Amino acid sequence: MFILIKIKIFAMKKSKVSKVLVLAVFDPSGKAGILRDAQVIRHLGSYPVAIPAALTAQNFQINDGFIPVDSDFFEKMLMTLLDKNPPDGVKIGMIPDEKTASIVKKFFIDANIPIVYDPVLSSSDGKPLMFKQQEGQVFEKIAEIATIITPNIPEAEFFFKIRRHSHNFFDECTKICKSYGVSGMVIKGGHDRGNDITDVLVLADGTLRKYRRKRLDKNIRGTGCMFSSALAKYLADGFSIEDAFLYAEKSMDDMLSSDDFNLHLSSLRASS
Repeated sequence: MFILIKIKIFAMKKSKVSKVLVLAVFDPSGKAGILRDAQVIRHLGSYPVAIPAALTAQNFQINDGFIPVDSDFFEKMLMTLLDKNPPDGVKIGMIPDEKTASIVKKFFIDANIPIVYDPVLSSSDGKPLMFKQQEGQVFEKIAEIATIITPNIPEAEFFFKIRRHSHNFFDECTKICKSYGVSGMVIKGGHDRGNDITDVLVLADGTLRKYRRKRLDKNIRGTGCMFSSALAKYLADGFSIEDAFLYAEKSMDDMLSSDDFNLHLSSLRASS
């Protein structure tokens, strides 16, 4: 609570509200994707702007497919928005194909702002959110412009080709940070077993920071994009990566315990 109070005091002293650009999927249910990202960023006191990279046919329980936004129009949206509204930070989520990834890389390759990349492979029900055979190319292009990458355990294992519980997992993560030129990554632990969830910040210099919380007895969607959006918000505010990681985790504790985010799917079913 003390840290959260400090964050609020700091925000009140700021003369400028940070602006965070979200590039991700449009999930009509609002439980994940750019609607959830924007909700988190606004809740934490920053101003969200967003461009969809893809559209999904989704409700509260299932993903019934996706299509990319037309690449020419996606590029036009980026060009128009960035011309007059440069952001202080960027959160990149689901990018469906290599063509879209190339456009994003072109716009941000020389950007001097923090970029958080959450490399989403699939929706909560396991349906893919990238075209098969393009996952590696998409990841490589976006990782090259990222400040920090935030995969969950299955995503880390898929992209890095190493098992989470291998003895040298975090050493390999450090090497991957260096190879892509990113400052660090956060391995989100929600897919691990046990009563606790442990997220691990791995910096390119080998520094490790862990954050542990109790696993909630809830069927929750969108926590991955919530965390990466919170992290992008605090980096856009000018916090260091280690401080932004801690503040994002504390904010997650606050949001997960709040009814404002209506995270429990059973309540959605009951009201539908």
